[in-house]
Amino acid sequence: MTNALWGLDTVTLAVGIRNGKFTARNVVTACLERIDATNPQLNALTEVRPEAALEAADAADLAVAEGQPLGLLHGIPVVIKACVDVAGWATDQGCAALQGNIAEQNSPCVQNWLNAGAIVLGRSNTPEFACRWETTNDLHGATHNPWDA
Repeated sequence: MTNALWGLDTVTLAVGIRNGKFTARNVVTACLERIDATNPQLNALTEVRPEAALEAADAADLAVAEGQPLGLLHGIPVVIKACVDVAGWATDQGCAALQGNIAEQNSPCVQNWLNAGAIVLGRSNTPEFACRWETTNDLHGATHNPWDA
């Protein structure tokens, strides 16, 4: 079942994690496996931190087991565009000159997601400065359409 979890919608995942149908670790693992299988061809993600995501998933599962209050996105894996600040991650905006631009704090939208229980898997590619309709840049290259490469 783990491999199929990456394709479920957020509501199904959130309910399933809350009621113990599956664990946040299983959901995150399924997503990481899918990233490993598809990202080399798609180049959608520029950075992934599996260890941190799995650690966050284990903490999410512990919170469920202990009956702690859970946010709406508890245990849900997400990726954040490389033009939005995530503390400790590079906000390079697809620009080589900014590849060392490490965010000191989360943007408000990222903080809201984290407060709701989301788990950051990685950073998604972006057009340089998010200024074009297609995702390509000199730093990370082009992201390819999974249905029409």
